[in-house]
Amino acid sequence: MPKSLALAGLPLTFLRCFLVASAEKVTFLVSPDLHFTIAAGVEDVAKNVRGIIDMNALPGKAYPSTSKWGGSVENIRGVVIPGDLVDDGCNMQPSGSDIGCQGQWDNYTKYFKTFAPDKKDQTEDTMCAYPVLEGVGNHDGGNSSDRSHSVVRRGVVARNEARAAEPERSGVTNYSMSDNHLHYSWDWSGIHLIMVGPYPGTVGDCASGKAQPGGGCGNWGWQSPEHSLEFIQSDLEKVDLARPVVIFMHYGTEGFGAPGTAPWAGYSPDFWWSQREALAFADVIKRHNIIAIIHGHTHACKFYQWDVRKETGRVYDVYNAPSLQKGGPSDPMSTPSEYLVFELDATAKRFRAFQRVGSAWGPTMHARS
Repeated sequence: MPKSLALAGLPLTFLRCFLVASAEKVTFLVSPDLHFTIAAGVEDVAKNVRGIIDMNALPGKAYPSTSKWGGSVENIRGVVIPGDLVDDGCNMQPSGSDIGCQGQWDNYTKYFKTFAPDKKDQTEDTMCAYPVLEGVGNHDGGNSSDRSHSVVRRGVVARNEARAAEPERSGVTNYSMSDNHLHYSWDWSGIHLIMVGPYPGTVGDCASGKAQPGGGCGNWGWQSPEHSLEFIQSDLEKVDLARPVVIFMHYGTEGFGAPGTAPWAGYSPDFWWSQREALAFADVIKRHNIIAIIHGHTHACKFYQWDVRKETGRVYDVYNAPSLQKGGPSDPMSTPSEYLVFELDATAKRFRAFQRVGSAWGPTMHARS
């Protein structure tokens, strides 16, 4: 797949008119896989802070000269973080340099707030200046009903509830949560967005004993999607079929974490999520105008397509957002931060996505109109 996602001649049957009448652009940033910890001297806090500084400085920057529509970054609605907020959400026993999941969660919430901090409270540029909307990944601990291993998932639930109580402070409308308050959706100027984690499913084939043979599966809460697919289905029932929809999740449909792929030799191919679960997801969304599926997990930046024409007649554009801190302990502090910038222009009926690398634009981008 070309880095620019030139679409390689694939028929984009899903490209109905994806922008409804609105005079506003919708711009947002995506930065998954923060992996907050400070175990064994990993410089993740400093790396994530470096990324925050880069994001805070973005408004007003001109888009790449290779972008035919020009313009500059304006009116950033928020930062979306689809999972792996911390590195070990199940570690409840701090020891030595490892502060445990509560300490890791405290690090995350220190820098990334549900509501944009007031300027008077933002005494330094290391606090994210935008509202934050997060989901959970495989590193973010156990099932939210497991009180002994769910510090992070319960923390996300609490933040979701705070956002529901004051949606205007997050700049969102039409805010809705799943029954367990872990998954949610919102609108930005006629665009409908859905956050689920770690992937669209029910109880989880790997977590519930339905997986194909192989190691790695069991009744582990971190593997549970906690009925995210039911939420997507019920949420979309209230959304007009022509309305543009963006779906965020942690795992993708290609590469490391793809459905039906074993992560290591001897592991079940359903370790991440199964082909059955992926096709159930495809069936739920097939009638709707899904303009983007955005995920993290691999720490790499790649734009590709999910082709399920044989099953549903649809092809979807998928955006694998890179890790904000770009990697982990093997990457030196000189490795620049990375994240994605999305702009949806309703007036001009344009959609574009860009990779940001440190204080410059990266090589990966995609635009369509």
